[in-house]
Amino acid sequence: MNDVAYIGEICRFYVMLVLLAAAAGKLRNIRAFQNALEALTGVSSKWSRGATLYLITAEGLVGLLLLFGGEAARIGMMAAAALFLVFLSVISLALTRRSTVACNCFGSSLHTVSGIDLLRSIGLLTACAIYLGQFGDMNDIAFIDLIAIFGVAMIAALLSIHMQDIKSLLHRRQIIE
Repeated sequence: MNDVAYIGEICRFYVMLVLLAAAAGKLRNIRAFQNALEALTGVSSKWSRGATLYLITAEGLVGLLLLFGGEAARIGMMAAAALFLVFLSVISLALTRRSTVACNCFGSSLHTVSGIDLLRSIGLLTACAIYLGQFGDMNDIAFIDLIAIFGVAMIAALLSIHMQDIKSLLHRRQIIE
């Protein structure tokens, strides 16, 4: 197995973890995400409830498809790329409008939609492209390699999910010094 295949698998697990974390976070406070969706898109509350439930379900199911690998993962990664294109569009629109709506991408949050969210979506879309560009049979991967791949993907997912908090911590450190 070559290094590119390992990178592709890291991308698969990274996207999977981010999607599952997003679905779980939104489930903890569905109403907060629904309100954000209404504010960001202008969708009425009548339609936003269904859209919210659809989006949470889609994130969860696509994340699960990525877990299985093989053809299911390839289909899941294409669906993930479509989701990230939608997210990228909504975030871009919010930034263009200078919206002050809280993101709620991973559950209830106070931080407003920002360039960090745009950067995260671009990174996730790039991970989808990398995986789809190298897609192949991964049956010969050693278990110890799988553990390492999952660990790297977990670190990438945590950094991606908490980029806004990391930025705030780094900014506070500069103010103190």
